[in-house]
Amino acid sequence: MRAADRWGSLGPVSGLVFAVSFLALFLAFFGPGELPGGADDSQIAAYFRGRGPAGFLLMYSLVGLAGASLLWFSGCLRASLRLLEPGHGGLSDVAYGGGLASAVLFLLGGTALLAPFAVIINSTLTIDPSVYHLFDTLGFLTINVGLFGQAVQVVATSVVALRSGGLPVWFAWVGFLVAVALVLNLLYFFGLFVWVAWVLLTCGLLLARGGKTASHASRAATEVIS
Repeated sequence: MRAADRWGSLGPVSGLVFAVSFLALFLAFFGPGELPGGADDSQIAAYFRGRGPAGFLLMYSLVGLAGASLLWFSGCLRASLRLLEPGHGGLSDVAYGGGLASAVLFLLGGTALLAPFAVIINSTLTIDPSVYHLFDTLGFLTINVGLFGQAVQVVATSVVALRSGGLPVWFAWVGFLVAVALVLNLLYFFGLFVWVAWVLLTCGLLLARGGKTASHASRAATEVIS
């Protein structure tokens, strides 16, 4: 089996791991509720200590797992797109670059969101509300900026799908709509769930069309040579 085929076969697994870990992280972070806007330092400390060390370690692990699996998915997607894209695979590399940016920004944003836990969870320290809101805003803003990188990956994948015919045309056009939703993200958390849904959809198609993708790539290579 070719190396690109092996990478492509792992794509659906890594995408599924990302989706499950991301949704579990969302529930773990927001399950106990949100702090009121005017919370003081003692309320903030009580809120974070209430999760306990186990809650912090769970969210810490889920952030790392989601980020790592997203990186793996991006690499697998690039390998699959290279099977479809004739020439040097320029769009495949663009798609990978967008996915890499979104994964790195997700990890950075998750780190900022969990920083108050690391300070408070095993100490008697408190955090000034202005400092807490700075980390909170920075974390969510960083993750949301990562959606721009994800939009690049989505558009590049859709263009390859339209050009090659190795993926459904409807998937390509859905991808363009997804990219608009990611860039605009007008509703709270809407873009994040669109992101997860697109990854799951892509994984399903890669899994279902694995053999067809390989045969399509072989025909495309033969046409280029002839």
